[in-house]
Amino acid sequence: MNDSINGIGVVVGLLAILIYLGGIAVTLWIGYLLMRTAVKNGTIKAYEEMDRRAVEAEAAFQRRERHDARTSAERALADIRASRARTAEALSKRNSQP
Repeated sequence: MNDSINGIGVVVGLLAILIYLGGIAVTLWIGYLLMRTAVKNGTIKAYEEMDRRAVEAEAAFQRRERHDARTSAERALADIRASRARTAEALSKRNSQP
């Protein structure tokens, strides 16, 4: 009788150890899944933020290019007007001389 009780105690002890180790394994596995998901979501969010910033930078660059082109055109037009004014002034001086 004592031998069968000792045998049951050993089996219950081994079963308890297996359940304990299984609980630790499940806890570690769930932790791994949570961390993997967090890293994946963080990476996705980081790429979305990089894309958003790239789009904003591209838009700012295009606005700057349009502004620079407009400014260059305005400068060219001002130069043409100044040249015409100098030409008209030179012609009027030449025509006013006797």
